[in-house]
Amino acid sequence: MPVPGKTHRALVSCRKSRVGRADTVASNARVRSGRAAQVGPRSRFINSTGFCYFNNCWSQPASLDTLYRFPRRYRHVSRSNADRIGILMLDTHFPRIYGDLGNADTWPFQVIYKIVHGATASDAVSTKGIADINPFIQGALELESQGVVGITTSCGFLSLAQQQIANRLSVPFVASSLMQIPMLDMLLAPEKRAGVLTIDSRSLTRSHLVAAGAAIDTPVAGTENGKVFTDAILSDLPELDVKACRDDNVEAAQQLVEQHPSVGAIVLECTNMVPYAADIKQTTGLPVFSIYTLVNWLFSGLVPKKFQQADAN
Repeated sequence: MPVPGKTHRALVSCRKSRVGRADTVASNARVRSGRAAQVGPRSRFINSTGFCYFNNCWSQPASLDTLYRFPRRYRHVSRSNADRIGILMLDTHFPRIYGDLGNADTWPFQVIYKIVHGATASDAVSTKGIADINPFIQGALELESQGVVGITTSCGFLSLAQQQIANRLSVPFVASSLMQIPMLDMLLAPEKRAGVLTIDSRSLTRSHLVAAGAAIDTPVAGTENGKVFTDAILSDLPELDVKACRDDNVEAAQQLVEQHPSVGAIVLECTNMVPYAADIKQTTGLPVFSIYTLVNWLFSGLVPKKFQQADAN
């Protein structure tokens, strides 16, 4: 069994993980509903289905519907008094490493995940997008009914569904990290613009960009020519080579900058790219934006930080 603090191979699966330190967990462990499961130094919330979420991996029984996930810093907070973001999740099984939108410890606030059954990553990452958007609308409405303050999704290609879903909700909805492109284009110097790093540049069309409010000639590069990342996500593989995925993302980002010298900031379309944002920044020297930066910005407005003032007396 791995020893915390020691280095082990960077292969993440539903039984082994390494992100910063090594932990071995059993993804199928079950305990009494509503209890926190303790595995080594970490504990996770168990929802009413008996489903367990540990570290950066999770698996789901066929009956799983809505899953509450609590970052460790919020384990002591009850559901009723927490400001939460709802996340519409594609129906996937690949490991959710630290930094991934689907890992609760990624977020500095509480989140609720709603899995849209039958909606796969390969279905979403296509030129035409998801054929039936109604399950996403119903999932968003369910999250809204549970009191979330805002809602997002687990795939940047869902920009195509932004207006359809937002029009049915009374809480703010952000479908894609691509929605940051127009603002970044305004912030950058006149000769610079935002560029997109996507999981598959062949499938990211003008329609996806237009739906996010971005210019149709926005520079785009993808990881589809890499060794691991794109195939692992779109094929929904049970294991993830983190180092190889990092290399794929960094190399694709370098290509984006080399092919488009006007790029002054990078937007990560894919929510699974967030764990590699710092590496991309270090390599390219450019600011990197993602679903993580977008949702944190959204939450900061929905739940403003209260600044306690010293007593004037």
